[in-house]
This record gives sequence, structure tokens and C-alpha cells, in this order.
Amino acid sequence: MRLYIMRHGETDSNRAKRLQGRADNPLNENGIRLAREVGERLADIKFSLWISSPLKRAVETGEAVLSQNRVSGTVPFERDERIVEISFGSWEGLGCGRDNFELDCDNFSDFYRDPELVSFPSDAESVSSVKKRTLDFLRSTVLREDFKTGEDGLEKNILITTHGFAMRALLNSLYENKGDFWQGRVPANCAVNIVEADNFGNTELSARDLILYDSRELKDYFRP
Repeated sequence: MRLYIMRHGETDSNRAKRLQGRADNPLNENGIRLAREVGERLADIKFSLWISSPLKRAVETGEAVLSQNRVSGTVPFERDERIVEISFGSWEGLGCGRDNFELDCDNFSDFYRDPELVSFPSDAESVSSVKKRTLDFLRSTVLREDFKTGEDGLEKNILITTHGFAMRALLNSLYENKGDFWQGRVPANCAVNIVEADNFGNTELSARDLILYDSRELKDYFRP
């Protein structure tokens, strides 16, 4: 089994440096375009399943990717709450950049190094909660009997569309340095990670944060 785990495309909130969390924002035109470009690069990958966070920006990303696919046909689709983005509670929609900072937090810059150090509002989801639910998703997905490699030896490919924080939490158990949550940066919009899993559920991260569009278009809206 091979999992193609992808962060959603760009939204207006990304561009404006505002926290999204569970806000159900759509992709902007650039986000749709970049997701389609990634889809062109993955056009010859036959996907057996697509799993998405239920939020609109993740669903629209998967739709854009699969719209370019030449070999998959109609791909079965599942929404899964376990890979939804972290909830920032009352912080959602607020500016988090240097030039538009609106959060009642003295150490938010620590978020980009170790989010466990940040004092989130009481109505936000904890970092440990996100890690727990995304790890549960990963473990249960790689053990699915219906997508194991069969006697024909053909690999089953699954597209997973999710979010930046949720992606890092999902992959945390596969990183060599698990204490480095962000692994150097927030994953870029439409970044793709590939996880290989055998029929016993053993997993390996075989590709990290692939940018499958022109790297000159890479934007980093989240620097401390």
C-alpha cells in the first residue's frame, strides 16, 4: 500500500496569514490551479481510494488532483474526521503574522518551533489530541484488508487530502526526530508526503514534502 498524503491548496486565509483551523474555507483560484498541477504530475498513478478531511479546502484539493488523473476512473471517496485540522477555538480567523498579529498570546512564535509550548485558548483542541486521532487514522488505514497488496502483486495507492498541522501530527510517528513537530517548517500548500506500508502494517516515510509544481511559486506564509 502506498499513501499519498497531501496538504490542501492555498486559501485566502493562508494568503492573509490568518489561522483557519476548522473554518470551512474554500480554495482560492491559485490553490485550485496548484492542486491541478500536482494532479498532472500524479496523472498516471492509479488510485484505489481517496480519503479527505471533511473541510471544503481539503475536499476541493482532492477533486482538483483527481480531475487530472488518466488511469483511475471513478475513485471511491471517504471523509474522515480524524484528519481534520486542529481547532484553534476562539483564535480562528485571527491574524497570526508579524504585520497583522491579533492573538492574545505572548509566545505564539513558539508555535512554529514546538506547538506544545503555546498557551492555546481553552476552547482549542490540544496538540496531543490531534496526534492521537491522526495516529489512529494512520494505523487503521494501513491495516485495511481491502487495500492490501494482493496475489497479483499490484500496489494499492490511496490519496489522502488533509491540512498542515494535521499532516505533521499524522506523520509524527514516522519521523526520526519525533520531538521536532514541524520538521523545519509548516508544509507548503499542496506538499505531498508518501508513506509505504506492507501487508503487516509496517510503515516507512519514503518521500517528504514533495513540491510537484514549479518551485518558484512556492509561498511560505508561516515564518516565526
